[in-house]
Formats: sequence, C-alpha cells, structure tokens
Amino acid sequence: MTWYRLIFKQNQPIHIGGLKWGVLNETLLFIPGSTMWGALTNAYLLKNKPSSKEELEKIKEYFKVITCFYPCFDKEGNKVLFPKFNGGRFYLGDFLEEEFRFYFTDSLVRTALEPMGRGAKENALYELEFILPKPKKGFHEDIRSLYWVGVIKIDEAVKEVIEKESFLKEGLKVFIGGDVRYGFGELELVKKDNDIGNEELEKWNLNDEGKLNIKKDAILTNFLEFDNKIKFEGKLLLVPELDFKENIAKVQDAKFFISPGSKISEDLKNKDKYKLIKGRFILNGE
Repeated sequence: MTWYRLIFKQNQPIHIGGLKWGVLNETLLFIPGSTMWGALTNAYLLKNKPSSKEELEKIKEYFKVITCFYPCFDKEGNKVLFPKFNGGRFYLGDFLEEEFRFYFTDSLVRTALEPMGRGAKENALYELEFILPKPKKGFHEDIRSLYWVGVIKIDEAVKEVIEKESFLKEGLKVFIGGDVRYGFGELELVKKDNDIGNEELEKWNLNDEGKLNIKKDAILTNFLEFDNKIKFEGKLLLVPELDFKENIAKVQDAKFFISPGSKISEDLKNKDKYKLIKGRFILNGE
C-alpha cells in the first residue's frame, strides 16, 4: 500500500453541502472525505467506463481510504489550515470561522420561476453560499489562490491499474458540489507527494494501516464515530451515508460522529478498531 498527499488548486467557486439557515444554503469550510471520494470516483468513471456492475462496485473501493481536505495558500501544501475549536468557536488554522467566511465566501441569490407567468415561485427563493478560489481584497496581498490538501491510501493492485490508466496525475480535474452545471466546483491536482511517512500521517490521526492514531488532547482532522464513553471537547454531528444509485441520492444510514476540530480528552484504548473510510474513522470499519 502507498500513501499519497494530494494538493488541489481551486479553479472555480465551490459549494460544499452544509447547513441551511432559512433561505441561506451555507457551505462547509472543508471538504469531507466522502465528497472527495465521490469526485475522484466520478472522474475515474468518466475515463474508464465499467463493463459490469461488479466492476463498478470494485472501482468504488479504489479511493475510499481518504481523509478530509483542508485549505492552504500555496501549491506546496505548507501550513495547512487544520480545524480546531477554541472557546466553543470554530477555527481554520489561526483564522476564526467568521473571518475566513468574510474573505473567502460569497453568495448567489436564486429563485425558481412559474413556467406560465414567469413570476417567482412561492417559497422558492434561496441563497447559495460558495467558497471563492481566491480571497477578496483586503486579505494578505501575497495570497492569490486557495489550495486543498489531504491524504489517500492506494493498494498496490489498484496502484498498478491507475498508473496504467494515467490517472491521479498532475493536471487531473475533479468537480465537487451539486452546482457543477453553473461553472462551480472545479479542482485541479497540482502536486502529489508519493509514499509519505508516519510524521505526515500523524497530522491526520493515522497510522500506516489506515487506523486511528491519536493521543490525549490531540485534535481530530477527520470524523470519529461517536461512542458515549469517549470524552471530547467540540461538536457532535449526525452524518448521513448516501446511496447514489439513483438520480436523487437517498439516505441509507446515518450515525453520530465527533466533528473534525474536536479535542479528544483521553487516551483511547481501542484506537486500532477504528478504520479510516471516506474521511471518517469508523468503528470496526470495512
């Protein structure tokens, strides 16, 4: 197995499904592993059409051991803005959530129209928030682009396949979010660090086998399946598992997870039972 660190440049505004406040569809400020898994899988399937359902299911397994992705300001992936909670408030690196949103997000107001009268449909107004590919004026002048960093594990058999297909190379473009038809969502792979070591994996709470590796008072950089015996400071979220076999995704399962940025307040005795799958440490995960 080989671990890679991937660095994507953001080429277009992106909306990452988050919370809805009235008419505002707020974006998340990081890319969940499940979202990046879907983007990589879709990009691969566009180039390599599966010949059977069995092959399709096999391809879906290729990129599943992947972390969440976080922003940084250069293509070398230096100083990743990892999440944290401080005093109950969410930060990316040293940037308070509200500060990051002020400089890196904007919104677009839309409404659906009645087909006959062309008037606005009742209750159809919504405001979509998205992350900009570069900061607004007033931010640090030397920062001109936004990049996204995460790590992924590729098994040796899969490694041979994707190398043969010239996939996961610099220049690869993937699309995230539900608004790609409107010029949103493009990320471009600009750097791939091969065979990263334990020092890098520890930043993502990982060991070489893809299992949880975290010490007391460390900060989560991926979701952790909730157990009421775990003591932590941060946030608890109900995270759905979506089935994309039909045009409209359906929720097939949902579990509570401790959110990235939360601090684990104790040494976990059963760390080796949690396995990384699509940005989530899942208990007894397969």
